[in-house]
Amino acid sequence: MLSRLIISIFILFENIYLRIFKSFKQGQSALRSPEFSEVRERAIATLCLILIIRIGTFLPIPGTGVNFDLESFQQNSSRNELANILNLLSGGGFLEIGFFTLGILPYMNASFFLQVLTKILPSLERFQKEQEEIAQRQFKEWTRYLTVVWALIQSIAIAWIWIRPYALNWDLFLGCKVVTALTLGAVIVMIIAEQITELGLTNGSSLLIFINIIARIPASIEQLLTSNINWTPQIIFGLVLSLSLSFITMFVVIGLQESGRPVPVLIARQEAERQKLNEKLTEEERREKQAYIFFQLLPAGIMPIIFASTIFDLALPAFVNFLIQQGPRGYQLIKLIPYNPILKDICYIITIMLFSSNYAITIMINPKNLAENLNSMNTLIPGVRPGSDTKEYAERIINRLNFIGSFILALVCILPSIVERSLHLPKLQILSPVSISIAFGVAVDTTRRIISYLNPSSSSN
Repeated sequence: MLSRLIISIFILFENIYLRIFKSFKQGQSALRSPEFSEVRERAIATLCLILIIRIGTFLPIPGTGVNFDLESFQQNSSRNELANILNLLSGGGFLEIGFFTLGILPYMNASFFLQVLTKILPSLERFQKEQEEIAQRQFKEWTRYLTVVWALIQSIAIAWIWIRPYALNWDLFLGCKVVTALTLGAVIVMIIAEQITELGLTNGSSLLIFINIIARIPASIEQLLTSNINWTPQIIFGLVLSLSLSFITMFVVIGLQESGRPVPVLIARQEAERQKLNEKLTEEERREKQAYIFFQLLPAGIMPIIFASTIFDLALPAFVNFLIQQGPRGYQLIKLIPYNPILKDICYIITIMLFSSNYAITIMINPKNLAENLNSMNTLIPGVRPGSDTKEYAERIINRLNFIGSFILALVCILPSIVERSLHLPKLQILSPVSISIAFGVAVDTTRRIISYLNPSSSSN
């Protein structure tokens, strides 16, 4: 009995050793492979470009140091929810009034606007399909021009609404200098984001927002620890609960993005060849060779969260801030705006679900285009006629999956804020659903790309 136990333990340790040795050998071979050299070069290029962004974020605009009460601006803005969100997305650059204060937001706004415009205007969509390479270059140029326009509009708004009240000697020349510097900084960030996409490891826009969010973690922790908070057991329990819910949100969002429904399809050419050869496949072999269309549970990804947060956390506070500056008349208009946290949560859920539904059908998966593509490839869904029936079938599946996915997404996104309100906890922007979803979404995407570079055959899996 004892000898059998010793032999079993020996075999167990031998297997562990062999697995570790095999993994070590595989790691060594991967490090020597040309694919790893490409990953290393891309990683170095990405780090260098990120370093430029971080330096530019805290590089002050010439002239604002002498003519600007930065301390008062930072103290007052830190109590403003809109300013805190902008500061989070810019990696701390908003409260510093640096060259890269606008960050990647104008470029993302321009890209999203052009995506929506393409789906609204049939001529643009037709141009994108018929002349793919030319359209890709043209859309890239249009995105750049729109970025400049968005940056100019946002620079003027920031200069005259946020900076002007704290300027000691404000004049038109100083205003133009601030607007020019902010617009130029946004254009430089756009160029760097494009270079990261081309030379780096992942999408440049997403990576820059990820870096900005991660960069704010130390400052947010310091702010929490140094703030005048009465650390009662209720507050500590609430913060732990809020942190747990935030991580649950992260896993739910990743799970929603990875989940979906595979729908089997029949490819006419493969089916004809199989019948010609009179193949007799087992059930397991048939499943392995079966082709599928994978419909995601949440095709829109985290875009609905970003859109809803833009409305309720950016646009509405900016509008209220504008009304406050108008004096008594503005206060009268503010009184007409009904504010109720429960009403805000309900509107938040409805906005996420509506945006997710429209974004999934118009931007991500167009059922009409899907039906046309399947028909052109002589591929059909078993039991569904090609053409309009396939379109209706795909639309029905997308709507059902999207309804479930968007409702779960909206629900987990408002849970942390409900806990914060119920237990009167300090609001932590760094633990918001938007921050966590973006950060870990980009981390997962970057990991996938690195794996695909190291092992191209695994990219399809």
